[in-house]
Amino acid sequence: MANALNNKRTDSASRVIKASPQTIYQAFLNPEALVAWLPPKGMSGHIDIFDPREGGTYRMNNPHIRNG
Repeated sequence: MANALNNKRTDSASRVIKASPQTIYQAFLNPEALVAWLPPKGMSGHIDIFDPREGGTYRMNNPHIRNG
């Protein structure tokens, strides 16, 4: 929800993934892996910024997949 003072938005979601912690960690370090599994159903993913170091950041756009 948008904060009226600084117009920043924070979204959160959760997902149960049947994989080892190492596999999940590696998936967060690989931008191709992120766009393969992170977008919600019905959406695709495109990484705009990816800096996987401590204190780094990433930005992913998730456009809706058009039918037809």
